[in-house]
Amino acid sequence: MAVFDYDRLIGEVRLDCHEPEGHAPNDDLIMQKAGDVAQLLVTELANAPPGWSQRFYDLDVEADKGIYQIPVEPFSKPVRVHTIDPDDRYHVTRKIEFCERQNVDEFYRGLTTAITGWPKHTARLMVLWWDQQTPPSPLVAAPNRLVAQLEVIPVPTEAARYRIWFNTGAIPEPSQNTVAPIPAEWYRYWRVKTSLLTLRYCHWKGRDQQARKDEIAIIEPVLVSQVKEYKEAWEQFRLTNRVTGNQEPNEYASSYLDGDPYL
Repeated sequence: MAVFDYDRLIGEVRLDCHEPEGHAPNDDLIMQKAGDVAQLLVTELANAPPGWSQRFYDLDVEADKGIYQIPVEPFSKPVRVHTIDPDDRYHVTRKIEFCERQNVDEFYRGLTTAITGWPKHTARLMVLWWDQQTPPSPLVAAPNRLVAQLEVIPVPTEAARYRIWFNTGAIPEPSQNTVAPIPAEWYRYWRVKTSLLTLRYCHWKGRDQQARKDEIAIIEPVLVSQVKEYKEAWEQFRLTNRVTGNQEPNEYASSYLDGDPYL
């Protein structure tokens, strides 16, 4: 199986660009543009209707505590929350709705704290937001970071577990000897988009400014054409989560009476 990493990408981008000088562009610039393209593709996957690149996090709530941090990275968009109970084989899961903070009063008008003695999954609504977390002390040289916060409404009165499904969003920092952060089938799409972004920074040995412009004019239409072809296939891929041979929807018990001679 081929390994699609940044080292291979750098070499092939240089080939796409007719092998420009090593310092124009240098490897760092190519990796920067490759990271930009990879982040764009991963973000498109995170925003697609099918569940590309999804993960889950099990939140254990405590009594008398309503707000929790979600220590998961990368966290792009929430998909759904539902109840789980590993200790109860007869537990029937229930979906918990998300809501923006400014709309809480429209979705829930009950008690602020759950009633003791109810079934332990008392959540009726969850509010998710992102907060810029500051260092714990001015003496600690730690950068601010964005963290996910979740409020359980109403405040629980006993421990329970909820499963949060979410789309991932961020890619690892681009570096050599690391694997491509996108589906392997789309490595070439990643490469040609990176080559197109890199082309404007290319210089070729022994060519003046006019000759450089002429070289770019030759290469650019080829890359643009390739990007267009790959983009069409990419759009079809990310908006589809399965391939079927029948375009008609299934109906419940639609074939139950097929073949009955009295009908």
